[in-house]
Amino acid sequence: MNMKMREVGRKGIFFVFMLLISLMLQITSIRASEPQKITEIEVKGNKRIEDSAIKYMLESKVGDIYSPTKVRKDISKLYESGYFKEVKVDLMSQAQDVQLVYSVVEMPIIERVVIIGNKDVESKDIEEKLGIEPHSILDEASIASGVQNIKNLYQEKGFCLTEVEPVIKEMVGNQVRLEVKIA
Repeated sequence: MNMKMREVGRKGIFFVFMLLISLMLQITSIRASEPQKITEIEVKGNKRIEDSAIKYMLESKVGDIYSPTKVRKDISKLYESGYFKEVKVDLMSQAQDVQLVYSVVEMPIIERVVIIGNKDVESKDIEEKLGIEPHSILDEASIASGVQNIKNLYQEKGFCLTEVEPVIKEMVGNQVRLEVKIA
């Protein structure tokens, strides 16, 4: 009989032990499921665009509950602004606090626009059709559109075989020079 009591006692201890482990796991999972709060948003890599302007574009704000969906929207908004060629977000989590670090690489600025090889049309007419101003942000879609406008201008003037080629030359300080070669 003594043996049976020991066996029941061991089973009881084992049962209580398993119950305690199960309870601890449930408490841990409840804590892990609590929403994390954004305690800080940091911006790195920006040179011309102010931190506050970048943070203004974000849906995620300090004090909000962290949302991966909002962060994905933030990344999209930053790209869509046309100011950035690269956006990356690092998440640093500690207990229920989350810090978001947005690392950006700004698009270059067009330092200068140079028209090369124009003999048949005035430079001011070509520059007007190009529509790209010095000190504007490099936008390759706008450049392609401007090049097409220049080709159309030459065709309207009877120069159908004119070739127009944009060349972007990198310069110091995240700047570029746009050369438009006409042949």
